[in-house]
Amino acid sequence: MQLFVLAKTIQEAKTRLAGLLAPGERAALAEAMLADVLLAAALTPELGRITVLSSGRCVEDIARRHGAALMIQAGAGGLNDAARQALDQARSIGDEPIMILPADLPWIRADDISALLQAWRPGMAIASPSIDGGTNALALDAGLRWRFRYGPDSFAAHAAVAQAEAIRFQPVRRENLACDLDDVEMLRRMMTAANHSRPGPHTRAVLDSLRNTTLGRRYA
Repeated sequence: MQLFVLAKTIQEAKTRLAGLLAPGERAALAEAMLADVLLAAALTPELGRITVLSSGRCVEDIARRHGAALMIQAGAGGLNDAARQALDQARSIGDEPIMILPADLPWIRADDISALLQAWRPGMAIASPSIDGGTNALALDAGLRWRFRYGPDSFAAHAAVAQAEAIRFQPVRRENLACDLDDVEMLRRMMTAANHSRPGPHTRAVLDSLRNTTLGRRYA
């Protein structure tokens, strides 16, 4: 199974945290989370080709350091367009199944990706829901008729797509995959001492540096 990690450019990432973090802090956090997703992927031997799909080349060095290829998104479309381009690219290579992950999963580990791979079967789609009802992992046959529905309540929307296309749809619920650092509340959760060891090493290093700021002392 080939993996596509959908990553915004560093300048576009984590804008919902702009009221709390300076641009450099947001950039460091986005880079760290992408690195941890790629680290987990690199430690998953069952995976095939790993590709970072982004609208800019600013993540190229991170991708290369973790053995991943970089694919530049054509046009200025959002997440659904990026996922469609990933699926089209997979189809152009062959009929190997495809997995799609976002770049902001700070708790992800290799065994979470392995659990997704073990749950998937030919002809089916599997997905992991986020805490707020989004879709934080999706895997399917590249040859399936599929429509991406990322956005609010996308997990239910993807289940509806599968039902409409008569595709078996299997939820894979993993706590590490449910947590995406996308808003102020999740940042607060990440900053608490109780969750100090949960993020991957790159994200943990950035959060440790943030704990020395006024923001960090507020959430300690």
